[in-house]
Amino acid sequence: MHEIVTLQFGQRANYLATHFWNIQESYFTYTPNTEPSIVDHDIHFRPGIGTDGSDTYTPRTVIYDLKGGFGTLRQRNALYDDTSTSDTSQRGPAAGIWRENGLTTIKQQPIAPISYQADLDAGLPTSQLRKEQVRYWSDFNRVFFHPRSIVQLNEYTLHSQLSPFESWGAGEELFKDVDREADLLDRDVRLFAEECDSLQGFQVFAGVDDAWGGWTGSYVDALRDEYGKKCIWVYGLEDTRQVSRDKAVARKANAARSLSEMSKLASAYVRLSTLPDRLPEYARVDVTSEWESTALMAAAVESVTLPMRLRDGSARGSSMAQFEQTLSSDEGRNVWELGLTVDWNEQQNRPAATANGNQRGREVTAEDETEEDGSEKFDIGFTPESSSLVPNTLALADRRQPRKHVFTQLDTSRHPKRTSNGSTPPQPLDREELLRRRYNEEAIVERFTVPLGFPRLDAYPADLFISPDTAAISSGQESSLSAGFTTSFKTKQNVFQLRDLVTRYSRAVPVEEKEDLYNGLTEIGDKYAFGWEEEDSGEDD
Repeated sequence: MHEIVTLQFGQRANYLATHFWNIQESYFTYTPNTEPSIVDHDIHFRPGIGTDGSDTYTPRTVIYDLKGGFGTLRQRNALYDDTSTSDTSQRGPAAGIWRENGLTTIKQQPIAPISYQADLDAGLPTSQLRKEQVRYWSDFNRVFFHPRSIVQLNEYTLHSQLSPFESWGAGEELFKDVDREADLLDRDVRLFAEECDSLQGFQVFAGVDDAWGGWTGSYVDALRDEYGKKCIWVYGLEDTRQVSRDKAVARKANAARSLSEMSKLASAYVRLSTLPDRLPEYARVDVTSEWESTALMAAAVESVTLPMRLRDGSARGSSMAQFEQTLSSDEGRNVWELGLTVDWNEQQNRPAATANGNQRGREVTAEDETEEDGSEKFDIGFTPESSSLVPNTLALADRRQPRKHVFTQLDTSRHPKRTSNGSTPPQPLDREELLRRRYNEEAIVERFTVPLGFPRLDAYPADLFISPDTAAISSGQESSLSAGFTTSFKTKQNVFQLRDLVTRYSRAVPVEEKEDLYNGLTEIGDKYAFGWEEEDSGEDD
């Protein structure tokens, strides 16, 4: 086995991770004499023993959230319920106070579960979930977690107006305080890591444009010190919904600090926008719904990494290290772009992409449909952009002719109608051809094809994708998707836009730190220079 331990930091990240776990749970086969799934569940799930001695199988994850962020989720669930002790881990203040006439117990009013969760708990069939029903990420969760997976941070309260968890420094300080009291890695991570037969690495889902960015940066730093040779992938979620300019710039400042710090520590860093700059006509996303926006991300994240979870005997699957070898190569390009395309009739009659009306987008031309270098042009790109906030006098690289050069790309196409066992791994390039392409800065593209469609669950938005005949894909059906990681020249443009915006216009970054931040982001962007676009001189041609 090549296990992966997951870490989840913050409300938005937990929304994304919950979709991820629900999709993983859908691959389990519960009916006798059913052909087993081609997915190796041991990559992300761990066996255990419940309170009653029964066998359990739970995600290998640690979930952090603020007080009030877990909703109806208890630390002890039906698998680990112990009626002899009460669960006070998520009640906040002390359960009682002393008074002259004795002990008076004070209890917070429990949050009532929605009908979807009530039906799950009762073992009844569930109906299609609607966005109006979802209040917390636990409202659509379909898996049981080990009690040690649930970690509540009581120092801050979710959506607090008095003490908001927003500044990067607040998250950094919180990590130091909590880690000083209890070694976090030793208390929360070591149990999951040391029980693995062959741990390949960690995947981290985190919000990075608020205080969770500071928390995550410190946490990843500790991970790198403790597990120096393991793969560490960070999926950094950035809120790109429209807000005031000052608040948007403050968020970008937090995101910039996260990018600068964690790109030095993580072996891969993937920036994810809650609202892509453009959406195709077939995608319907309510920007006010965390449930819907993170569902779109989850479809891409789960699909592109699917080859890493395939059984060795049937698929010759890949691994985190092999992905890194293909994408980052020897140039250290560890900031990856994520893209997604829904393959209607397997790439036939695909609706054209259009600019997203809620963000500054651009119309898609015929030039966008195909790439001469053989790389895939995805309908949906998740990399956040800063062009709408950067004055025209800045970001020199963006003012020049836009470049679309792709250095490396690894994509996974999943099709439920394919009948071959396992996946079709890409044919690796021989060393001579690989060196020739790198020397000539030609695109290196690898593709996996997996005969397993993307499952449509009743806990997943039903109308997120609308087929060309305007019919929503109903629960129980499978979709054909293509998702991929890419390293391209576009990363330099996005990083330099972010750098110029934050170091010149943000008050959220201390003056004494701006020079280091500027240099750090410049170093990242320069790794993606191509051809004559070598220097950022700050002068026009």
